[in-house]
Amino acid sequence: MHRQTIRAESHALEPPLWTMGDTARWGSAGLIVLVDAVWLGATGRSIAPGDLQQRVTLIVWLGCAAAALVLMLHGPIAKRGPAYRTLAQRLRAGQLAILTQALAWLVVFTGSVSVLSYLLVSIGPPLIDAKLAAADAALGLDWPSLYQWVKAHPQIDSMLRWAYMSGQSQLLLIAVLIGVAGPIRLLRELLSNLLVASALLSLVAACFPAAGAFHHYAASSAINHADLASFSHFFPLRDGSLKVFALSGMQGLVSMPSFHTTAALFYIQATHWSRWVLVVSVPLNILMICSTPTVGGHYFVDLLGGVALWVLTTLMLRWMSGARRRGTRPHRLPRSTASQPV
Repeated sequence: MHRQTIRAESHALEPPLWTMGDTARWGSAGLIVLVDAVWLGATGRSIAPGDLQQRVTLIVWLGCAAAALVLMLHGPIAKRGPAYRTLAQRLRAGQLAILTQALAWLVVFTGSVSVLSYLLVSIGPPLIDAKLAAADAALGLDWPSLYQWVKAHPQIDSMLRWAYMSGQSQLLLIAVLIGVAGPIRLLRELLSNLLVASALLSLVAACFPAAGAFHHYAASSAINHADLASFSHFFPLRDGSLKVFALSGMQGLVSMPSFHTTAALFYIQATHWSRWVLVVSVPLNILMICSTPTVGGHYFVDLLGGVALWVLTTLMLRWMSGARRRGTRPHRLPRSTASQPV
């Protein structure tokens, strides 16, 4: 009897394999894919076939892995043999299924939102670089001087470049760490943060595009050719000459707000469950934020925009989570009707 009670309690503590949040995230990712497909077709643009095939293959494999893990818990064999189900629970099959599904979503989401960002750049409204540079100057911040100082110290430049390039690797590593050893709610929260922040980012970038500090200061300062090349797709997108998008070579073309800054704060937020992980996450992501002006070509005010985006996203998700809880809370009937037959 005691063992049955423990087994029931452990089963009750398992995170649900699918939630309303998963439905919302997959639905949103599917909508982005649909918008991309229609927009690409209407404008004569396309995605490199090889890149698209690789993504689809990876998604299929991850989907099969997630299905296999779910079957370990709820398939015919698990129903016939309690010992098999217990083994699956000890192997954390449920959390691994959620992790695998999350990785599949990230593959879909990152690819589709990158394509959408390119399509938004192609709209071509007036650039706001002069205003962003003026805002830096009003704050007493000299971007060209900082850039030249960093380039004069190669070791610092290399360290900042490494931190900036760690963004995607961090996302994958944090997702796996949470899926294997951490609370699943933080993984789902991280995915929702990325989704909402990307939606807000797209709205801002579509209406107020900027070519970035590298291009803005290229005429008056000695900007490294490699730095300029890292944003080489921006103007070909605006003039319509770039027609084929290679998913393996997409560039981050949004200047304001700085999404690297926002993502760094999300990563710190997602790693607070472990003191040991946080010890690494905090300094690394602070360094990533510091790298955004000289490696990412961001204006200083872009960083402030990234912080504001993080705050707004966090508040929006808290509000939506609270509204959902209020909506699912059972309502007590008035006494005058509680005893009446239904």
